[in-house]
Amino acid sequence: MRKITLLLIYILTLSIVGCKENRQKTPFELRMELQMEENSNPLQYLKLENISMQRNKIKEAGLFSSAKYDGYLITGQVKNTASIAKYKDLKITVELYSQTKTLIESKSFIIYEYYEPNSTKDFSLKIDAPNTMKNFGTFVLGASPTYE
Repeated sequence: MRKITLLLIYILTLSIVGCKENRQKTPFELRMELQMEENSNPLQYLKLENISMQRNKIKEAGLFSSAKYDGYLITGQVKNTASIAKYKDLKITVELYSQTKTLIESKSFIIYEYYEPNSTKDFSLKIDAPNTMKNFGTFVLGASPTYE
């Protein structure tokens, strides 16, 4: 009789523990899981869009002078597709390529801004590029999640 009682208590304990593991998660738990996932993978949610590079004109051409330029200006948008996570201090790398698609130079920049969830924000960077530069590439290296 004692073995049967112990066996029933053991089965009852296992069924109670099993029921707790299969329970539905609360909305708060689901939200926290999503936030942890988004905070740990900023590169998955931050994208650069509409990137362009043009010479940075500092003086218009006049009747007796030509236009003056000071390096190049890279403009574009940063899109945060995360549902909950807010990021800051975006690190961007700009790679400059020659006509033969050889990497000439790589420069990294940090943009000290906040990027709200489901938002798009404009940015611009001024760079000095060598005359042999014919093409460029940009990509996000990382960002820091904010914990508010």
